[in-house]
Amino acid sequence: MRRAAWVGVAIVIAVAGAWGYGALVRQENDSGLRVRLLAIAEDQTLDLSLSRAGRILTRVPDEGEAVARQDVVARVEQPGLAEDAADYQRQRAEIVARELTRRQNVEKAKAELAQIVSDEKRMTRLVRDGIAPAADLESLRHRREATEAGIRALETEKRQLEAQDDTLKVRVDKVKEFEHQGTLVSPVAGIVLTRHHREGEWVEAGQPIVTLQVSSSRPQSLTAFTA
Repeated sequence: MRRAAWVGVAIVIAVAGAWGYGALVRQENDSGLRVRLLAIAEDQTLDLSLSRAGRILTRVPDEGEAVARQDVVARVEQPGLAEDAADYQRQRAEIVARELTRRQNVEKAKAELAQIVSDEKRMTRLVRDGIAPAADLESLRHRREATEAGIRALETEKRQLEAQDDTLKVRVDKVKEFEHQGTLVSPVAGIVLTRHHREGEWVEAGQPIVTLQVSSSRPQSLTAFTA
């Protein structure tokens, strides 16, 4: 019994000594600095393709070449697109010229109308006084009505020109959309891992032209204190 008691006392002393030594070591070595793991970077791939089919007109970056964000990777031919764009722009320029002429005609017609109205008022007094014949007044009234009708026609022409220009704007925007669809721009920076097609080859819509190798960092941090 006495022997077991002495063994228990020895164990307690040993545990207390070990704990005290460990506390002393931690106090001497603890610098209070935090340790943070670096972000883990992993490589990913991205296929770049067009939404329009066509024959590649430009050089495609070779494998191993760096591609920056917004770089043009490839452009496909779009027959007749440039001619259509030039024709639409020419038609819009003609509409602008016609609108300028129309405005000049409106100003001229309004000035003529003002003069006719003034002459009509004067002729009305002369006819009332019996100095001028009624036929002259009637002639002025016909001229006034014809001039007013001409001004209304010019206003109608304005609406027609605006409608034509709006139609051409839609067509020009459509051409720009087609041009955009025929140009492959890289959305990210990376390295060409695989070149699937080269200049002069035909590609279908959605078919990869190049595969980029891009890196993305996934921050997986662990904070700890040095011991």
